Amino acid sequence: IAGVWLDDVADPSAALAATEDVIAHAPAGDAAAEKDIVELLERVLARAPKGAEARARQRAASLLRQCYTSLGHDADLARVIEVELESVEVPAERARRHLEVAELSLKLGVPEKAFEHYE
Repeated sequence: IAGVWLDDVADPSAALAATEDVIAHAPAGDAAAEKDIVELLERVLARAPKGAEARARQRAASLLRQCYTSLGHDADLARVIEVELESVEVPAERARRHLEVAELSLKLGVPEKAFEHYE
């Protein structure tokens, strides 16, 4: 259903709602279900608008953050934290996220990216 909302109706918010329903009913530890959920969330993230209409994009990033943290996918985690940075306004929260991306970047062997976030 989420795919229909994205592909046929072009409604990322409705697709996200359908994906959240899948998440709520997915059996814990089901690797195939988790893979499908991550793919759906990535599609929502890619199609949801930035800026004032970014609510679906930010929610997808938050859910992906949880997935990538539990899976240990540091490069993907850094990328979705950068998406979160698009809308974080509280200075302390922005600083915390920049630090997270910098630390992940160093861990991944990308010091140039780390320095961008330390600035």
